[in-house]
Amino acid sequence: MYYICDGFYDCSDQSDEEECTWISVNNKTYQSHLPPMERGQKTQIKASFDIQSFEDINVLQMKFKSKFVMSLQWNEPRVHYHYLQRKVNYWTKAAKQLWKPNLHFSNSVNAIDVLSNPNINILILKMGKLERSSDKSLHENYFSHGRENDMVLQAVYDLEFKCTYNLENYPFDTQKCFIELDIGLDQINYLELTKGNLTFSGHEDQFVQFHVSNFKLIQLDNGRFLKCTFIFDRIPFFYLFITFFPTFGIVVMSLITLFINEKHFDSTIMVSLTSMLVLYTLHQSIMAQMPATAYLKFMDYWLIFCLTIPFIVFLILVSWNLMNELNEDNVHTLEKFESFNKRKHQCKKTMQIGLPLISAICILGFAIYAIILES
Repeated sequence: MYYICDGFYDCSDQSDEEECTWISVNNKTYQSHLPPMERGQKTQIKASFDIQSFEDINVLQMKFKSKFVMSLQWNEPRVHYHYLQRKVNYWTKAAKQLWKPNLHFSNSVNAIDVLSNPNINILILKMGKLERSSDKSLHENYFSHGRENDMVLQAVYDLEFKCTYNLENYPFDTQKCFIELDIGLDQINYLELTKGNLTFSGHEDQFVQFHVSNFKLIQLDNGRFLKCTFIFDRIPFFYLFITFFPTFGIVVMSLITLFINEKHFDSTIMVSLTSMLVLYTLHQSIMAQMPATAYLKFMDYWLIFCLTIPFIVFLILVSWNLMNELNEDNVHTLEKFESFNKRKHQCKKTMQIGLPLISAICILGFAIYAIILES
């Protein structure tokens, strides 16, 4: 019996592979547009995911692309299976006319249906026992009840999904995204999604900017939705070396100009102006890579701080230069000259100590907050 219709010719006349009826149904009562259900009970569809990769995490367009294998498993009691030779039987062609769950990826960019994939495989899982039929013909004297052997729809999907990113803590942000499977309103009374297995078979080193973790399957709305959730945890080292360290250096360089002799006013003022120009250009470049938000991001606060310090230094340098010019024009006695220079020296010392100190406290605050976000 196990050599009949197993895909190999065992008889010299090859008759063991002829007239193989893999699946039998009652043609009078079976309707392929209706799910297998009994009154008062829903057909349970067990969904399993094997996430293979995340090929594109696009923050600007609020989406990501994922490649995964999805399996939908259900029971079809209206059919009989013949020649279940193995534990897993690939019967895609044989099951072509049977009912299959047409679910939807509700958060996919192009509203993709499960059955729109042209490379779907249908598997029959051998779970029950074989039974002898009253028919004594060679090919159909053994069968397996559909009620005891599950059917599985399996396919590989490579799709884009929407995800609303919260960028308040960018680039120390953590994003929670998901792939959502939806039964649809037209089938909500007949089907129920249940949780299967969830695995990640990709490689962590494929992600340059993110670490992906916390994979979960969540059933929602009494089985109408099934969410495969995961967390994108941004790796900030790239931004530390490309943005934070260079801007920190520019701020320090701008503060150093406070200690340069006032005779070099032209040079120091050019340093401050150049610093502001570089920081503004960098800020605009970063903003062009990010979506417009109604709130300021961590990166925005940092760059605003970095722009503010050179601007304050610029104002201080200009004020010192104006004070020197006024001193030369209006102070005519030695006593007034010494008094003016004393006040100016005190003011200069205050600025040379106060502004770097305030800047250091602010930078320390940014660093502590970033460490808290990463912990």
